Amino acid sequence: MFIQNLRFGMRLASRHSAFAFPAVLILALGIGVNTTMFSVMNTLHFMPSRIASQSVFLLVVRKKYLRSRISSLELASTNVT
Repeated sequence: MFIQNLRFGMRLASRHSAFAFPAVLILALGIGVNTTMFSVMNTLHFMPSRIASQSVFLLVVRKKYLRSRISSLELASTNVT
C-alpha cells in the first residue's frame, strides 16, 4: 500500500511541478532551519559550560566591553571638536 501511495504522489508531483517544487523546497528549508536552531540552542543553552568560574569570565567580558565603549566615545568626542 505504501509503494502504491508513493507512486501516486510522485505521479501527481510530476504533473503539477509548479506546486510540488516550491513545496518541497520550503519543507527542506524549514527542516534545515529547525535543525540549525536546535543545534545552536542545544550548544549554548542546554549544555553545561566548560568555564570553571563563570562570574570571573563575565566580569572580564564586561570590562572589555566597557573599555571599548569608552574608547569609542573618546574618539567620537575628539572628532566633534
